[in-house]
Amino acid sequence: MRDEEKKYEEDELFNEEVVKLVEYHHDLKYLNHRRWVKVMNFEVDVLATFETPERRLKRVVVFELKKGGNWEECISQAFERMVIANYTYAVLEAPRLSDLVSFMIDREDITQMLRKGVGVVAHVRSVGPRPLLVHKARFRPASNLLSYCQ
Repeated sequence: MRDEEKKYEEDELFNEEVVKLVEYHHDLKYLNHRRWVKVMNFEVDVLATFETPERRLKRVVVFELKKGGNWEECISQAFERMVIANYTYAVLEAPRLSDLVSFMIDREDITQMLRKGVGVVAHVRSVGPRPLLVHKARFRPASNLLSYCQ
């Protein structure tokens, strides 16, 4: 079985609603995505390509997905992958939003990763089926990546 045909439990975390959040908050238009790809020395859960509406500039967005409670691993992986994307998001599952926000504030290492540009999207069971943008990713230039998004 080829890597792109594999199915993982966390695959459901990346969906149309997550794409809509990124489109809206970054004023981008979604083009395509690939799952479970290797870019440079990184294994990436989702590598998506968007474009700006006016000048049609390509933007690379990496999504690291994690079901369950290992938020630290998901945010750390997203942080490591910032070098290969214009925007990087940790997409995770949380039982309650307050638990996730407390974790993000209380951990200085996590707070620093967020300040440097990692975004967080959460699927919060207590809120409902729609994902929430908890922290917006910051733009980073990464022009050398467009060859991975063809």
